[in-house]
Amino acid sequence: FVTDSTTLTIEPGTVILADYKTKASLIISADSKIIAEGTQTDPIIFSSNRSVKKKGDWGGIFILGKAPDNKTNAKWQLEDILKPSNPEIVSYGGDNMESNSGVLQYVRIEYACKRTKEYGYYNGLTLAGVGSETVLQNIMTSYCQGSSFYVLGGNTTLTKLVSFRARKNDLVFDYGAQSFLSNSLVIKSPYFTASTGASSIYLGSNKNEEEGEEIESTQKTTQLYAENLTLVVLSDDLNAATEVGLVNEAMYVEEGAAFSMRKTIFSGYNPAVVLDENIAINGKNLNNMEFNNMYFNNCKGNIFTEGVENNEDLENWYGNRIFRNVYSRGSDSETFI
Repeated sequence: FVTDSTTLTIEPGTVILADYKTKASLIISADSKIIAEGTQTDPIIFSSNRSVKKKGDWGGIFILGKAPDNKTNAKWQLEDILKPSNPEIVSYGGDNMESNSGVLQYVRIEYACKRTKEYGYYNGLTLAGVGSETVLQNIMTSYCQGSSFYVLGGNTTLTKLVSFRARKNDLVFDYGAQSFLSNSLVIKSPYFTASTGASSIYLGSNKNEEEGEEIESTQKTTQLYAENLTLVVLSDDLNAATEVGLVNEAMYVEEGAAFSMRKTIFSGYNPAVVLDENIAINGKNLNNMEFNNMYFNNCKGNIFTEGVENNEDLENWYGNRIFRNVYSRGSDSETFI
């Protein structure tokens, strides 16, 4: 835990080995900062201390800030997971949209996302209530047992992220997250993905009734602005992997979430996009869900409402030439030449 207005500075080229036995994690509290500023030739690496490293060897990195979220009690389950000496250490959220939690640049996070009996899986990098003054770019997560990037509320700009072979979701935005994501890469592998299914991008809204969370209705719902992304499923036999249910959607959207997705490739998914069954297909909702200049390649279906096989309304809307979306069935070697 980094607390009491402390700034933790990590030098370029540093390799930090997290302890396997204790589910080691690094938590930056909302009043503190991390300056992990690696370089292209000397990245900062967080990895496992085991000689033979595996997914889920350690916990993950948690950065907490003072930007808004839409929960009435902004501690999330962090108190139960991390068991701090003082619960306030893991509080986050507030009204400072520009909240500055420091710098993560040229950082690699490997073999994280330990599973706990009480909570489930950790995430590679959790950003809770993080504000716009925080620098988040050139960050790669590899072999996460849980989700690679988990954004809870806040107001973040995320540039040049890489998620490689995560078991769960690659990018999760929830609880009123206001995020801009650009120039990023996701690589899924069917044989490394959870059997229960996982999306590359999961957009939550402001509802979590199963966990009994209380939501502040006056706060914003989740909104993602994204451009120049590449999301791809790599498999030696994609058709076979799809047929046996090992390939899932590139993007799942809950009711209430909004997004603008531009200049992006979804390749090899089943299907490309799934919308929550509670999302009514009408002008108001469609105007809050923009796909523009997209390249949907080699996907088993494009955009569907959950549980509905007929997607004619969605195909007609997003297939309109004004959006300039392209549907193709090319091989990876042709698509990414």
